[in-house]
Amino acid sequence: MNAKDIENRIWEVERIAVVIRCLANEELGDYPYVNAAEASWTLGELINKRIIPSCGNCEVVVLDGFGQRPQRNKRLGSVRESYHSA
Repeated sequence: MNAKDIENRIWEVERIAVVIRCLANEELGDYPYVNAAEASWTLGELINKRIIPSCGNCEVVVLDGFGQRPQRNKRLGSVRESYHSA
């Protein structure tokens, strides 16, 4: 999968907007998850446990509903709610 494919897959599964910065046609891993991570997880947990293994050394940026980069200790439930509040 390329970065855009993984970004779309993460949105479909996690309902979290992610931008992966890497070479345009760089082949990355797969995003094998079907169920979203628990709302009580932090953004850091999601990045470390699910996103980094798929993206390797690429830079990963998460954007909330206001276009801001939330801190890694923010709960996924709060980030997901921000898309509806914006």
